Amino acid sequence: MAYLSLKEINKSYGSKVVFHHQDFSFSKNEIVFFVGKNGVGKTTLMEIIVGLNQIDEGEIILDKRDLKVPYDLSSREKFSFLPTEDQLIDFLTARENLSYFAEIYRIKKYQDKIGDLIKDYQFSDQEGKLIKGYSKGMKRRLSLALIDLINSPIIVLDEPSLGLDIYNVNFLRKKLLEYRSEGKLVIVTSHDLLLCQRLADRVYLFSDNKIIEYQTGEIDKIERGILDSYETNSY
Repeated sequence: MAYLSLKEINKSYGSKVVFHHQDFSFSKNEIVFFVGKNGVGKTTLMEIIVGLNQIDEGEIILDKRDLKVPYDLSSREKFSFLPTEDQLIDFLTARENLSYFAEIYRIKKYQDKIGDLIKDYQFSDQEGKLIKGYSKGMKRRLSLALIDLINSPIIVLDEPSLGLDIYNVNFLRKKLLEYRSEGKLVIVTSHDLLLCQRLADRVYLFSDNKIIEYQTGEIDKIERGILDSYETNSY
């Protein structure tokens, strides 16, 4: 049975139709990727899922409960969202960032947990250093540590590997597999088809106002579909 469902959703911006009577369903303990060229609605869908964007028509159902924007607190706590740009505070250290957000999310007895995260996410040698000096990969690791701290059952990531070197992409891959093994639902947008092939249980391709579901064994078809969408629009 689906844990999260979007049923018959419609979404338009003026005359531009993004979704037309579109259905999606997600289960716990799976990683689902959304791929396709820029501007086809992937980020819009992520925002709809976490309650930052409102559908024109349709239903969003989480664990048999109908969700309406704005989501109530108990519903918002089910989601962790990592947008393309890390939402961290540059003039705090890694530990201070985690402590700050722990207070916002009202996480109890978080200090020991933060100590474990500092070690697990490899910030022990960065104690006292402001994150404004961190690389893109280090900031992304800290954002993942924050997701771990919040411990929501649904994790939504928009282009999480963008700009990362091979070490941090591998770190990201291992963490997403850990989240799935913990029974979480992980939803990802990405242009990284290798990451998609290694992680995804299911893949949705956005192409020319169509959304097609593929299995990860069909990665060649997925790549061809993306390339065809560029050729159709003369990019």
